[in-house]
Amino acid sequence: MKLPQQHRSLLRKAHDKSKVLLADEMIEMLSREISPLIEIPDNDPRAPATDYRFADGIGTVGFVASVSRPFCINCNRLRLTADSKLRYCLFAIDETDVKGILRNGGSDMKLTIP
Repeated sequence: MKLPQQHRSLLRKAHDKSKVLLADEMIEMLSREISPLIEIPDNDPRAPATDYRFADGIGTVGFVASVSRPFCINCNRLRLTADSKLRYCLFAIDETDVKGILRNGGSDMKLTIP
């Protein structure tokens, strides 16, 4: 699965691969240090997280590996940031200021993503 071109260039600028802990590395580390991880089959291909359970039954863990395992093709999520900005993508630069629109009496049409 490939990341759209506009996001690939942003990703190159935002992430120095030498400073990113990739999903496979995290899975290997947890499997080695705690207990082997077993992937839990997912019935929803749009879900951004891949869930695992520890083989010894102590719990589960999920990974949203947007850098090492992009899921753009199946994504159907919107993100609302802590400062009330709406984004259509984890890597989007464009945002819609939801709080500002609502506080100024904006219409539903003003809340649409450009």
